[in-house]
Amino acid sequence: MYQKPRSLHTVEAGPAMELPPVIFYLPGASSSVTFISTGDHQPTRAEIQAARARERQAHKAHKQMISALLSNDASRIAEAWPALHRLEPLHFLSTQCAKQYSDLITRREPHSFSLSSATPTAVDRLAALAAAKAFNTGFWACMRRYWDAGNPDAVLSLFDHLDPLLQQRVDLLRKMPSTPGTVSSYYECTGWPKPLPHLTLAYALMAHASKGSFPAAMKTLVGKMANLSSFSDIASSMQLITGTPSLHKKAREYARRIFDASVFILPLSTFRGRVEIGGQRISRSLRHFAENSIAECLREDACIVVEGTKSSNPEPDRHQVVVDDQRWAILLRALIVNRQPAAAERLWDRLHQLLSPMPMCLWAARIDGYAQTKSFDQAEEAWEKLRATRRPSAAVYSVYVRALFSQGRVRDALAHFHSLRDRIGTEPYLVDDPDILDVHDVVLEQLLRLSRVDEARKLLDDMKAHGPHPRTTSFSAFLKHHADGNDLGGVLATHDEMHAYGLVLDTYAASILLTAQFGAVHSDAVPLVLALVQQDGIVLSQRFIHRLLAHFVGSGNRSSLYAAIALVDHLDNSPSKPLVADRNYIQILRGIESVPWEDTACAEQLRNTVLDKALASGRKLMSHSHSVAMLVTACIANPQPSGPKQAWAYYKAYRDAPDRLIVDKNVHIRLLAGLRKRDECTLAKKVVADIHAANASGARPPQYSSLAREIEYVKKRVPWDKSDEMEMQMAA
Repeated sequence: MYQKPRSLHTVEAGPAMELPPVIFYLPGASSSVTFISTGDHQPTRAEIQAARARERQAHKAHKQMISALLSNDASRIAEAWPALHRLEPLHFLSTQCAKQYSDLITRREPHSFSLSSATPTAVDRLAALAAAKAFNTGFWACMRRYWDAGNPDAVLSLFDHLDPLLQQRVDLLRKMPSTPGTVSSYYECTGWPKPLPHLTLAYALMAHASKGSFPAAMKTLVGKMANLSSFSDIASSMQLITGTPSLHKKAREYARRIFDASVFILPLSTFRGRVEIGGQRISRSLRHFAENSIAECLREDACIVVEGTKSSNPEPDRHQVVVDDQRWAILLRALIVNRQPAAAERLWDRLHQLLSPMPMCLWAARIDGYAQTKSFDQAEEAWEKLRATRRPSAAVYSVYVRALFSQGRVRDALAHFHSLRDRIGTEPYLVDDPDILDVHDVVLEQLLRLSRVDEARKLLDDMKAHGPHPRTTSFSAFLKHHADGNDLGGVLATHDEMHAYGLVLDTYAASILLTAQFGAVHSDAVPLVLALVQQDGIVLSQRFIHRLLAHFVGSGNRSSLYAAIALVDHLDNSPSKPLVADRNYIQILRGIESVPWEDTACAEQLRNTVLDKALASGRKLMSHSHSVAMLVTACIANPQPSGPKQAWAYYKAYRDAPDRLIVDKNVHIRLLAGLRKRDECTLAKKVVADIHAANASGARPPQYSSLAREIEYVKKRVPWDKSDEMEMQMAA
């Protein structure tokens, strides 16, 4: 029965935003309307009447579409589609509507599908609409019908139709105002934008492979596979699609090549995290990635090329990813640090064939990698080999001097440093080179660590007088030294000296200043430091607060974590409340769970303080799947025996939330993999039982791919290392 609409809330919108006047429509008893307005403006009577008229149209169009789907008549669906499409269903239809469409399309009889069309039909468009809201079963049913009918062009046409719909959802998310609750309320009703599922990508890859069109597959899919953790999930999904062994082999090769290329197009910081952190989790995966990538560079039809080589000028009909020196250096260092020296040497040798001379950032990565693994003989060998033929760059000096300090060879480190200082002003050691300043900052930091304060002070004064001129990071070494010694006077004096020199605080310096102040004057510390930050011209923003908190939680000590809690609490209870988001509370919780506390009571107190303050401010931290997955990962990584149990506690709070319909599969995957890694068989079996219960109740569609593998590993008691090896063999 049609229900009278009601206004839930208004949404602040800028004049440039083009959003429908009715944001979402819910069928049935909970039918509702949300208006777009500016600021605190309440909808006028005319706006309310227009919204109600539109809501009645939505109800009528939805009812007609459901009736047409139930009739299993393609012509009736085609007739009902225009009325629904005119109402911009991508933005206003709720997830309940999308789920109904997807389920009914899945249950349609095979003969009711049009299998010869190369352009999307009304059923296809409706299925894509539901898939854009993360209800994919109907979309997969359409793809399967076309695939089984031998029509790969229709599969690709359907895939191409879905992609812009997903992009529109993401664009809308970016345009939505940052008013607390606005975005989450809207997307919880209409569906959060999500990446393309593995099975959808698998169908597209199989279709491209059947046409033998790797360049087209590369061009279409390289940007869409960058967020995947491994291509083995897609390879597993391909097993659900019919095809000859040779076709499956070709599609898997396409998937691997495109996945490897997609990793290199990530932003540099994201690439570094993927390679370094991912390498720590599964070093064999990193080895395969490195060896496959460099082998790809040597192919005639390479889709990955080394910057500066002849092949880095792609032909017009080929889509290539050009990889710069910095990314190769990050990969080389990660291989060495993750105990894969043989793979690192192979990568070095092949890059040496392609690049002449070898870029300095690669030499720096090689030396730093071996120094980090305490293989100082190899680090020194690389240094001597470079110095015998070329002048090491300042960046290479920086990592080598740091390595010497780490070995306790202070005299040698200072000798090399002073040798470099004597050359400053000559090529290639220019006084304003940031790498030159990096070396000085390393020496300042190490001298202060060794309590050679007078030498550090003399060096800083010399830098101020003759160059390279110190920057905020140079003074931060002194700030940290005084803060570690509980010398608040020294901290404040250093800050004043910075100011007199014309420098301002950065997030790291601000975090040190706040921690030091917090240890001395709890009540006034936060507003005092924030005032100093603003005095230095820094605008308080969500980005700044996030980075500031990152320094607090990264330190892993009690004082810094209490300072982080005080900062968030202060901002959450001030007029600048939008500066604080749910992710900031999660950020602090992750910091707490990452510390191997000897005093578990302290950890419990910190954890409860954060959760209580979040609850008091009306935040539902356990409602966000991604946040819970990150907390689970942090708990599992904690070497303390309490880590897995705390991961289970977060999972239970998330699972049992009052508004929880399903548990996101990524939460289950991370929890199962982590519990298995920690040999927590009892807890892992409880999670598997939860998954089976959800499947039996119909609350979750059948699972496959990564989650199915983890369930199987738990049932068969497969050890972590063995399953890791099996996955790598699949990837190879």
